[in-house]
Amino acid sequence: MTTVTLLFHRKRGEEGGSRVSGQISFRAEEKGVYRAQLQPQGQIELILLKGKELHFQVSEEHKPNSYQYTQKKPVGSTILGNFYLREVQRLLCTGGMMALLLGYLVWIGGLPAFVLFLPPSLCILMLGFSAIVGSRRFHQVFDALPMRRQEQIQAEFSREHPIFPLFLGEVHLLSNCLISRHGGRLSLILIEKITSAQKFQASKSYGLARSLILHMKNGRKYQLEFFGTHQKELPVVLAWLKERNPSILEQ
Repeated sequence: MTTVTLLFHRKRGEEGGSRVSGQISFRAEEKGVYRAQLQPQGQIELILLKGKELHFQVSEEHKPNSYQYTQKKPVGSTILGNFYLREVQRLLCTGGMMALLLGYLVWIGGLPAFVLFLPPSLCILMLGFSAIVGSRRFHQVFDALPMRRQEQIQAEFSREHPIFPLFLGEVHLLSNCLISRHGGRLSLILIEKITSAQKFQASKSYGLARSLILHMKNGRKYQLEFFGTHQKELPVVLAWLKERNPSILEQ
């Protein structure tokens, strides 16, 4: 028996197929004939065409990425607690800026003083929206999980883990899922349910924002929007996903 290592590489096709590569090692018998095929998702299929040893061992090798992930601790110890705290911080900052602007207009432009009650009223309404509607998408996925996995996600979230800023939010990278807060909404993205990842940059963003759109098996889409200097962190998040789910197609 001889150990054989095969390297596979296929470029992006004219039909729009993704660029995939892979490597496997297996114990091959003398005069054995094998057929290896690289699937579009990156999996390698190995078939014995001629030989006696049917139960040969195959091991796929994946090259680890070279990115460094800084570990941080979330503001809140629980997922929902952190979501509400971060939303309060965001709304207080937004309300404070609105109050300063309106105060200046009241002082200079002669606007009625009651407009100063507008910022806190809007903040209360938006906080109520976050509490009632913002976490609905999260609960739809989280509540359907087994209790043991729910506890595992909560425990992992409370410890230090990679956190990357998004536009109006942030994304938490856990071992088998993402926790995303974006625009007042909380989402739980299961990595094993992701089928493809698409990089997108709108022409109207003038290069200030890039998005990573994640397509799920159930047809749902999640958008992670990286703004300003944080655009460079998009490939870092994508590498994290592909390291844990190599079958994710990159578009």
